Amino acid sequence: MLLAPINSIFNSASTGAGSLYELGKEGTPGKAAGIGSPQVILQFITAGTFTVDVEASLDGTNFFNWVDAFSDTDGDALIIDNAPIYLRINTTAISGNLQVLAQKFISQ
Repeated sequence: MLLAPINSIFNSASTGAGSLYELGKEGTPGKAAGIGSPQVILQFITAGTFTVDVEASLDGTNFFNWVDAFSDTDGDALIIDNAPIYLRINTTAISGNLQVLAQKFISQ
């Protein structure tokens, strides 16, 4: 069975790093069972303008840029293949509010 939950992972009108988003990993206590796919769809919803870095981590602590300086003015989507287990949004410039939705795929 394939699950494809959608989560709000960022909602802010200020710059800075957002919360950690876990794509999924097998056997994590308290998490959905199954193996998370290395693919995620990120939808950016805004009425303003923004520039973000999509940051990734292998351990949930040390982050590096996965997508540098993604900018948009009316909302868009990114499909990220072969992503590490952890992602977060780091807003470097913003005018208005930005919400980011993430859809991941979990095989059970």
